[in-house]
Amino acid sequence: MSPTLILPILETWRALYVSLESSPYAYCQIFENKGAAVGCSNPHPHCQVWTTTHIPHEPLVECTSLNNYHRTYNSCLLCDYVQLELQRQERVVSQRGIWVAICPYWAIWPFEILLLPTLHIPSLRQLSLPHMHELAEILSDVTIRYDNLFQCSFPYSMGIHQKPSGEKNYDYWHFHIHYFPPLLRSSTIKKFMVGYELMANPQRDITAEKSAEMLKEQAEIHYQLKM
Repeated sequence: MSPTLILPILETWRALYVSLESSPYAYCQIFENKGAAVGCSNPHPHCQVWTTTHIPHEPLVECTSLNNYHRTYNSCLLCDYVQLELQRQERVVSQRGIWVAICPYWAIWPFEILLLPTLHIPSLRQLSLPHMHELAEILSDVTIRYDNLFQCSFPYSMGIHQKPSGEKNYDYWHFHIHYFPPLLRSSTIKKFMVGYELMANPQRDITAEKSAEMLKEQAEIHYQLKM
């Protein structure tokens, strides 16, 4: 999808998030799935929003880490991390305005991407219109690079992590988006976590640096699927 078509989706997500801020729900999880490889019956990417009265496990772990880092260093963990990645340029895939797409060094999935702003922005509410346009551009760029990588409609699960709802102060929270794609070495080889990876520790099938290099090499001309 072009950035022009993506922008109304972002505006819808923001409006929904804002409408839930004063609700009894503690967390608004916006996520999108694409492809049969992640269990979708519809091939096109489609979004869901789940709300819960508690903060779910994954964002809660991030929330605790962001809070502990802020209390210890009086700084934002992800603000500092993105600046480190920009200095090294080893794992940066793409950049549009304030937005940076990175293959994080801790990635479990082969072509996992962490997308985040260089500015400290807690949630969709704080995004200006120019920042929304830039976000639409980099979302389009990331998904085009995915499709071009193995010349296929690249499957993934994507989710937004942002400031929980409620009156509690979560100003240390840093908005970011995760992409977890299951493909490994081609359009037909899928990454499975079994045995040692499930019972002990995930293994790196490909380094974050190599993943970023492969994605950066992809032309920004959208691969056209043959119907």
